Amino acid sequence: FQNYIKIGKTIEPHKRLCQYNSYNPNNDFGYIYISQVFDDYTDAEDELLLRLRRQNIKPMYNREWFDIQCYDTILKTLQDLQLDG
Repeated sequence: FQNYIKIGKTIEPHKRLCQYNSYNPNNDFGYIYISQVFDDYTDAEDELLLRLRRQNIKPMYNREWFDIQCYDTILKTLQDLQLDG
């Protein structure tokens, strides 16, 4: 999934990263982890995805994989969501 970003939530990010890399022969998945920013991370993820859809940023394969070209917009939208918190 080179050139893609996955948006998701997990309680154990390192374990989740290892799971992704076990399917990847290059072992080159990385992540940006935002810790304890939201009280309800499920609602926050849903709201982030909704805000991205409103900006016409749509996932590539399913609801969580996005083109890397959208990275700055995704990050800005996440920051806005934190401020609205």
